Amino acid sequence: MVESLLRLQMGLAPDHEEYRRAYLTCFISLLTLAVSFFFVLYNSIYIYYLPLVFIDGSAVLISLLCLYLLLMKGKLQIAALLLVVALFVLSYLYIADVGHQEYALVYSFILPVLAIFLLGLLAGSLVSLIYFVLLVYLCVSNLDQWEPASYSVDSFINVVVLYGIFFALACYFESSRRKASEMLSEINRKLELQASTDALTAIFNRRYIEDRLIATSNLAYFAMADIDDFKQINDEYGHIAGDEVLQQVAEIMKNTMGAQSIVARWGGEEFAILFDNDNESQFLELIEKMRQAIVAHDFSLPRKVSISVGCALHYRGQHKKTLRRVDEALYQAKSAGKNCVRINL
Repeated sequence: MVESLLRLQMGLAPDHEEYRRAYLTCFISLLTLAVSFFFVLYNSIYIYYLPLVFIDGSAVLISLLCLYLLLMKGKLQIAALLLVVALFVLSYLYIADVGHQEYALVYSFILPVLAIFLLGLLAGSLVSLIYFVLLVYLCVSNLDQWEPASYSVDSFINVVVLYGIFFALACYFESSRRKASEMLSEINRKLELQASTDALTAIFNRRYIEDRLIATSNLAYFAMADIDDFKQINDEYGHIAGDEVLQQVAEIMKNTMGAQSIVARWGGEEFAILFDNDNESQFLELIEKMRQAIVAHDFSLPRKVSISVGCALHYRGQHKKTLRRVDEALYQAKSAGKNCVRINL
């Protein structure tokens, strides 16, 4: 409910920096409204005690005002401050009126928690300190006057209400902690994805595939593909056309090589492929299928686009040797006239 109100009225999403404070301000305003309204009815009908009707009625009006300022006007700071000041004054007036009877002093426990969360550590601590000094003064000045408190229906109601309030706050804080943890996990996942993804082609980048190559413990095939005459494409048709060629080539490679392969942009117009299998015939069949798919693809250019591919078998712990063999194979493919595949075992 509160999340929907904040999204609809204030346009606040859970990842907004002020979301948690706005959520708590709205939540406490609604909670105060419900509790105060209950006590207005209780004090006016059951015990008919006008001072408490006035205090609880004021709390109802202030809660509505806080909700108006927050949801309709977007004045979060003012609404939070007003709510804390209202809780400060009204709870103190209630304690001053009934003293230690009816377990009224337990309401003093609420203010420090809410003040710090709504106003921040510094302002919340200052407000809590002032409240504590006034509360101590009230208690000390009445040490010789207050009689032992009896347990009554009012005492029971106050205990139940305070238990409900703290239970609701505990649920909020746990829910807030869990959501913050989920958001942090999602942010970390996105950062990890960004760190391993090429921004232009949306496939893996060199860092990711090289790390996977180093970590590979089984025999695997590694290939390097270079777009033939890519500089001419950029020079003749512009860099936007060149970027589109890179994106489409990456998509064809990814779709052709399948789930057993990792396709990544190595840099510039070069792409790398790690085939996690030592089945040479299957690997070369996929590589050739990929090469033919790129030649047959319509890039919306007045010329064909082709690739040259160099391949090598990768042995565990020979990452640099594999890269050298692949470079040699790619050079052989270029020297053979381009648009072909060469393997260096």
